[in-house]
Amino acid sequence: FYLARAQYLSGDYIKASKVLERLHQNYSADGETHYLSGLVNLALVNEVNIFKKVGMAKKALKSWEDSVAADPKNIDSRYAIFAYYATAPKIAGGNVELARELMTQVNKFDAGYGAMAAGQLFSKEGDYVRAETAFQKATVLMNRAGPHFSLAQFYMQTEQYNKAISSVEKFLYL
Repeated sequence: FYLARAQYLSGDYIKASKVLERLHQNYSADGETHYLSGLVNLALVNEVNIFKKVGMAKKALKSWEDSVAADPKNIDSRYAIFAYYATAPKIAGGNVELARELMTQVNKFDAGYGAMAAGQLFSKEGDYVRAETAFQKATVLMNRAGPHFSLAQFYMQTEQYNKAISSVEKFLYL
């Protein structure tokens, strides 16, 4: 697992994918391995030709679904499934209504991830006041980089650059 993780983090997605395939043969019920496979497959979307992109993205989704099947409490995989449906184009299976249902499930497992999911959906719908509030809530509920960077990304997308800088600085100096 750690070999595949290091390969993924170093950008060697093909090698990571091969190691993970071997791990799945021996440890098919390991939720973390399936979660990592989803991340690797998603990264490979940028490496394959145009005709394989949708298939690779769906392979990532399947990995996260397998992760949740193996470990129903795996919040990272639950959030990844939500994010897939919230952000993927319709041709690749994106579905905002399903994402909304999944957001409710994510929130039941973890209010911080639920707030990030809400922020993402509100932003997509153009409800920037509610999106900002949800992302800010996530930064309070989760003491980690992700929510701060999501809030900063939201600020960048809405051209609020000083707020983006402030969001990241708050995290750096916690």
